[in-house]
Amino acid sequence: MIYSPNLQQKLANRRSWNWRGWNTCYAVVEASSEEPQTPLLFLHGFGGSIEHWQYNITALGKNRQAYALDLLGFGESEKPPENYTMTLWIEQVYDFWQRFIDRPVVLVGNSMGSALSLVAAQTHPSMVRGIALVGLPDLALLNWARPQWMQSVTSTMEEQLLLPLVQQTLAVLLRQPSVVRQWAKYLCVNWAPFTEELALSITKPTQTPEFEKAWSSIFLAMTRPNFMPKLEELLPKIEMPILWLEGEQDSVFPPNIDDRIFRACPNITRILLANAGHYLHYERSREVNRTIENWLESWDKNSSSLSESVLKAA
Repeated sequence: MIYSPNLQQKLANRRSWNWRGWNTCYAVVEASSEEPQTPLLFLHGFGGSIEHWQYNITALGKNRQAYALDLLGFGESEKPPENYTMTLWIEQVYDFWQRFIDRPVVLVGNSMGSALSLVAAQTHPSMVRGIALVGLPDLALLNWARPQWMQSVTSTMEEQLLLPLVQQTLAVLLRQPSVVRQWAKYLCVNWAPFTEELALSITKPTQTPEFEKAWSSIFLAMTRPNFMPKLEELLPKIEMPILWLEGEQDSVFPPNIDDRIFRACPNITRILLANAGHYLHYERSREVNRTIENWLESWDKNSSSLSESVLKAA
């Protein structure tokens, strides 16, 4: 894909990294500040890529080193027909961190990338100093809503009959930019920032020969009961500061998490943004960037608590 000079500048220093024999892609934004502030590592969501942070990585990387990674199976990274799990992606993130950063970071995730950030923080707490969640799905609810006996029966039926049909249909649709643009209108309240380039960044990876098998593996993995733990069980185990941003009009994962979770987790700062859907980092990028930056500045100065001014920043 040929990106415009503007997008190329936003995603300066795209690089390749061979991980376990697979070619993966990442981007780096060099900080202009000489002060060694906590670096950022951006993790995209399902179907996403480095390009999906184009409105955020440069703005947030002015005063601190910022990295964005294409997870295996997505974006410009290779798409082998592997057994995709949270564990596999966490190993990729951790190995990348050891190789290129090697000091505590703030993970910035969107959707599935937010879920991955939480599990990574629990698995490797020495790697993570804080987490900014830009939309967080409770993927476990897709299966936990069913009784255990029903999960085993329906999972077998789904894998053999229904899911292959759904997966093949979605794979065909994702190859069409016009369909992706219509999809964006459903996911976003303000879909104007969802540019042609963003649509192409989703459709381009689907054109590769290896996409079909990788997509099938990823799609099936995400429907299995053990793909990730329930949020109500995971969040209390994480002690570092968490900023949780949600779009009030998120049509995919509405912000209806039980308030008891937040009362049990005083390290979480939760902010709802009005007039924003699932892709709030596109739709309200300035507000998202400002809120994250205010939180980072406050947190870097005083990691024991977050000031009330941060809560009012949105």
